[in-house]
Amino acid sequence: MVHLNQYSKILGVFILLISSLEASIFSHYSKDNRYNFSIEYSDRNDAISILKRGGSWEGGYTPNSDTNIALINHRADIGMLFDTLYLGYAFRYDMFIQTDKSTLDILELVNSKKDLPLNHQYNIDLEAFGFSSDNLIISKEFKIINNKSTTLQIYGGFSIIRASSMQKGRLEANANIISTKEYNFDGLIDYYYTDNSIYDLDVDEAIGYGYSLNFGLFYRYNRHSILFLAEDFASNIYWQDLPYSQVNIISDKKEYDSNGYIKYKPSISGYELYREYTQALKPNLFLEYKYQYSNNINLGVGGQYYDSFLLPFVSIAYQENSNIGYKLGYDIRFEQISLELDIYDFKASISTNSIYDPSAINLNLSYSF
Repeated sequence: MVHLNQYSKILGVFILLISSLEASIFSHYSKDNRYNFSIEYSDRNDAISILKRGGSWEGGYTPNSDTNIALINHRADIGMLFDTLYLGYAFRYDMFIQTDKSTLDILELVNSKKDLPLNHQYNIDLEAFGFSSDNLIISKEFKIINNKSTTLQIYGGFSIIRASSMQKGRLEANANIISTKEYNFDGLIDYYYTDNSIYDLDVDEAIGYGYSLNFGLFYRYNRHSILFLAEDFASNIYWQDLPYSQVNIISDKKEYDSNGYIKYKPSISGYELYREYTQALKPNLFLEYKYQYSNNINLGVGGQYYDSFLLPFVSIAYQENSNIGYKLGYDIRFEQISLELDIYDFKASISTNSIYDPSAINLNLSYSF
């Protein structure tokens, strides 16, 4: 059974990718210690307060006028460093969602049970991509140049992936308002999944196997340095017997709650089957330029690039001594202020765009010993 209230739950299920790549790939080379452990949690979106996402969006709805995106990444790493060779394990839970303001507007009205604007049509367009996986990692650092004025280091990494869940799909529909509490809709769902989050359907378990390639480059000349990282380029997960739906939905069955709001049990027609499917991972790129302003202060500017979206940032770092450092940053798209603390073998960072009601928050912890 599908209705717009259920579509809003997709935002809670699908909204999932990325905190700083610098904290997740090749970060184990930043210390000379042999063992490394790190965890990260990132939940960022343009439009909806995290705390209000599961219910009414009243007071927590601030969409962009055009495209709205949401990214969440949960990750945990543990591994060992043998000189310049790293062996480790990582759990990843990544998801990305893209939609427009029209889709979010109708979801916000229905979620908050506001009066619907008469004779208005909303175009619904929602696209999601993601997976969760266990990963065995091997990576290598190559020191090409290392002298007083110049440093050049290259990193290469390879991961073997065992994926236990995925979502890859698109929902396109039209919703026509016919009263302040009622609308008609019809649409098309094209959807690969391991768990159907759009409508009720029990499916068999599916497991995917694949690989991920990572690359990094660090170059320093006197006071200037550049860091480039690429995660999941030319990378795939191969699925056997993966559930797939291509179905039409029509709002031809209606019920009403005690307050007169419409509840839908639409008709579903189309194809539901199992397929072989290759899930091509989306490359995740990171580039940062740093200038050493003084012996203790570094200024940085850079960006993350994912699925045609650029996420720029700026930072200033203060190194008190060889064991203690601080970093203050600002993410421009999500308007996040970040604070990082690096003390001996422990590193922690937090970033948010609101103390009380954020729509974007990142937490990172790592320890080397």
